[in-house]
Amino acid sequence: MTIVVAGARSGVGKTATAVALLKVLKGFSALKTTVAHKGTCKSSQKLRRSGCGICYTLDRPFVLIKEMNSVEERGKDTHRLKEAGAKEVFWLIAKEESLGEGIRYALAQFKRCRGVLIEGTSVLKHLDPDLAIFVKGAGTKPSAKEVLSKVDIFVEPRMV
Repeated sequence: MTIVVAGARSGVGKTATAVALLKVLKGFSALKTTVAHKGTCKSSQKLRRSGCGICYTLDRPFVLIKEMNSVEERGKDTHRLKEAGAKEVFWLIAKEESLGEGIRYALAQFKRCRGVLIEGTSVLKHLDPDLAIFVKGAGTKPSAKEVLSKVDIFVEPRMV
């Protein structure tokens, strides 16, 4: 089973929603996705093996981060997903044009889990999940508006 938690914009509550779901979805794994946009990143940080920023200028189509020291770094969304009970947590960072390929590769890496919860909005452009949840919010970004027809459930951020 595949569940996607998408949202209107960054900071709207996608991770909080995913955390709440993982607490009851025993045996599920989680995939955090980030689209690295062309040009300079909104964050001035670059990817480091010991930790990273939100996105960076990517020199390959996508990267799947599975190293525990990166995924379980305190304060990161991936750490929150793991603490909520996810069996495995990976972080996919992909160029916009390579996101579909990255998602297919990432999903093939999960072993023996009941399902995968994916956090990311643009994922819905490339995947038809079993369930798509959208966290609403003011100021919906254009890329989020593009996927609204694929959403099954809309939630308010304060509901989680």
